[in-house]
Amino acid sequence: MVVKLFEITRIIAVVIGFFLAYFYGGTAEDIIHILLPWLIVPIMGFSAVEGLFFGKDAARAKGYGANSAYQIQTALFFLSITFMSIWLYFANWGVWSEITLLFTFLLSLLLSAINHTYQAIAHGNYTWNNLIRPIGVIALIASVYYPLSQIL
Repeated sequence: MVVKLFEITRIIAVVIGFFLAYFYGGTAEDIIHILLPWLIVPIMGFSAVEGLFFGKDAARAKGYGANSAYQIQTALFFLSITFMSIWLYFANWGVWSEITLLFTFLLSLLLSAINHTYQAIAHGNYTWNNLIRPIGVIALIASVYYPLSQIL
């Protein structure tokens, strides 16, 4: 139940982030600046909390083993990326630092989507997370194309 609440909250927060970024962002740089924490905190930050405090339920929802050292290590990596997104938002180091973190975030999600797809095909692990991850990542990459194409 807790994992489902995280999933719903994650989706709602990302949608709110896109709305705020495109509503208040006057330039592509502004959009990236506003959007970055609204993508990373719900996706990686909530996943970190899931992994650290609700590891058994989170692993079961994905069809994986629970409470492994790898699961904790991954949650801590997610937490580090989350902290960096918040730091960059307030430190205003510029759009290039934000794009660097955005690319790191997107690459991590893309590789995760490949893994989830592999788990579904090779091991018959047809959990919701394994099936929706590739679609969600493609949609996320497509949704940041516009501001990135204006900057790069």
